[in-house]
Amino acid sequence: MINIKDDDENPKLEIDIVAQYKKQLFIIDCKNIIISTDFLTKNRKQNIERVLREEEQKQKKRIEYIKNNFKKFGYSQKIDSFHNIIITLNKEPIERFKGIQVISVKEIPKLKSF
Repeated sequence: MINIKDDDENPKLEIDIVAQYKKQLFIIDCKNIIISTDFLTKNRKQNIERVLREEEQKQKKRIEYIKNNFKKFGYSQKIDSFHNIIITLNKEPIERFKGIQVISVKEIPKLKSF
């Protein structure tokens, strides 16, 4: 399990946690809060989806970066699946968005096998 920040090639890229378990790779982004009180409006669902769309794009870039740098970080190239997870401090109203699982810190013990 490592934290990746690529200051040389891509200074805006940071991956909070990358963990390999057998042939699975977990790319985890930790957020203090995704949905702030600004989103408690009649357009809440649209605002939540906008934030998650931005996260989806970032996660895609993170996965590509890891795929292109397996050896650099000591990961096996025999990865069968990638799992995108966002861990938040508080429970959010969305649990999954386009392949990204959204869980709170309190829900980590409830994670089941993938």
